[in-house]
Amino acid sequence: MIIDWIKEKFTKKKEPLITVFSTIKGLEEIYPPSSAIESIPEWFKKMPIEVTEKFSGHPGTAKRCPSFVDYFSSGIVLKLWCDIHLTVNKDNTWEVRTPEKIFSFVNHLDNQFVDHLPYRKYSMVLKGNAPWRMMTPKGWNLLQLPLFYNFDKRFEVLPGIIYSDIHYEVNPQMAFHDYGEFLIPRGTPLAMYIPIKREKVTLQVREFDKELQEKEEIAYRWFSGKFSGGYKEHQKFVKKAER
Repeated sequence: MIIDWIKEKFTKKKEPLITVFSTIKGLEEIYPPSSAIESIPEWFKKMPIEVTEKFSGHPGTAKRCPSFVDYFSSGIVLKLWCDIHLTVNKDNTWEVRTPEKIFSFVNHLDNQFVDHLPYRKYSMVLKGNAPWRMMTPKGWNLLQLPLFYNFDKRFEVLPGIIYSDIHYEVNPQMAFHDYGEFLIPRGTPLAMYIPIKREKVTLQVREFDKELQEKEEIAYRWFSGKFSGGYKEHQKFVKKAER
C-alpha cells in the first residue's frame, strides 16, 4: 500500500510519498500504518478549544496552539501488528509470547543501551522485528519519534533516524518503564515517522538588528490582530508569496 502524505509545509513542493508495504501478504488490511492525524489521542480530542473558567490569562487551550495541531497532523503512525504478552523480571530475565510464530521480538541487551544511562530509566528494551517496510525518495530520511502525547505508562519507542531511501526496515525499540506482565494488543500505536530532508544544517547566531526587528514585527502583527487563526493566515500568505 502507499500512504500519500501530501501536506505542504515550508516548501513549494509537496512532501514526498512514503511507500509502505508488508513482507506478510494480507497484513496491509489489518492495522496498517496511517496518517498521524488518525491517531490523535482521545484526551486531546475531548479538550475544549476555550477555557471556561474566568481568569486573567489566555482563554485558549492547547487545542488552539498551532504547534500541537501541526504535530498531530505530521507524518504517519506505525501500529502494533500483533498481540504481545511480555514478562519482565527484576533479575533481567524476560519472556515474550505472540499468537503466531511469524511475529518475533528480541531484546536489546542491557549492555547495548540501558547499562550506560545515567540511571535505570527502563526495565528493558524490546525490539520488534516489524513486518513493515517504509521507503522514501532519494535524499530523504524518516525521523522515528515516540508518541509523546499518548502517555503510555508501559513503554515508549526510542527516537532515531532511518536512511529510508536505502534501508526500508523499521524495527521500533519499545523501552519498558517497569517490571511485570504486559499484554499489548494489536493496533496499539507505537511510533511516529516524519520524512526529513537529508542535508547539512548550518547555524548562524547574529545580532538583533534592524532587518531582524522588521521581520519580528511583521510576524507578530499577523497573529496579534486576530483572536484566532492569525498564525495560519501568515503561513498561507508566505506559501502564496513563494509560488
